Amino acid sequence: MVNVMSLEGIHVDVHADAAALPPCPDAPLPSDCCGSGCSPCVHDLYQKDLEDWKQLCRNLRDGSVICDSFSNDTIGSARHIFPHKYTAFQLISIEKITTDSYLYSFKIDNNGSLNLKVGQHIISQLIRDDGKPISRQYTPVSEMDAVGRFEVIIKLYENGRMSQLIKKWKVGDMILWRGPFGTFSYSRNTCKRIILVGAGTGIAPLYQVIRFVLSDGDDETQMNLMYASRSFSEIILRNELLDLTNYWNFFMCHYLSNESNRLGKKYRENVEFRKITKDDVKNEIQKSCLVGTKLLICGTKSFNKDMINCSRDLDLLESQVFTF
Repeated sequence: MVNVMSLEGIHVDVHADAAALPPCPDAPLPSDCCGSGCSPCVHDLYQKDLEDWKQLCRNLRDGSVICDSFSNDTIGSARHIFPHKYTAFQLISIEKITTDSYLYSFKIDNNGSLNLKVGQHIISQLIRDDGKPISRQYTPVSEMDAVGRFEVIIKLYENGRMSQLIKKWKVGDMILWRGPFGTFSYSRNTCKRIILVGAGTGIAPLYQVIRFVLSDGDDETQMNLMYASRSFSEIILRNELLDLTNYWNFFMCHYLSNESNRLGKKYRENVEFRKITKDDVKNEIQKSCLVGTKLLICGTKSFNKDMINCSRDLDLLESQVFTF
């Protein structure tokens, strides 16, 4: 049997059942774009997937691939999450970790993995009461190669639109996710020193980078984390970060803007009971040669802006600064 498909300007004739052909990628809706400036955007990724699909069909046509070896899951068959479309994952646990932040764990079917690269995030979409979708991005804090599950930390705001919906989540619910996204890249020993400056839930991608570097015994990059929180009770991943200070090349200091209990400091914790300032960051960066130094930033928009201005005052190159 000969099947004929028209593919926007190409003509494909294959000796195969239609069911054996890979399916055309689903086009994203305009509402699927989260508006967060992701690079690449979901629409860019769809165009790439569409071109890959067309090329696969061309290969089927000229016989360079065997049609019977493909199923409807040919494209991305080993993947469990996709940038261009949402996939539902089952919520399997909820753990309160600070006064207003929670650790949400999701099941990955067939003991699969998200196969993230360091610094990448994923996006969740929920539907508001008025029927309109709302999306937010989160960086998983589970190991990047974790199998069977992934974990995200979400801070719930009293009047946050997304927070009001997340508060309704129950174990067993199916939640939509897509990704991964993110342009951050890192290779072993490409920096002599990394300064990580974060605030609140902005610790998530920084924590991912820290663990990635420390997991490589051949990576001698020194890292210094400057982490801003309001109080001891609001420090996210406090114990996990403290454990990482056992490594010779990781140092950390907490900056607490609204903490009255000076006795809450744990052994080996470095704590400043005040807000972090641009001068703090400048002084830390200037402790060693600027060449070979990388500055990573993640916090609120105003926080990020202040830290970026700080880097400009020191004449750091754009390639030396990355904002998550």
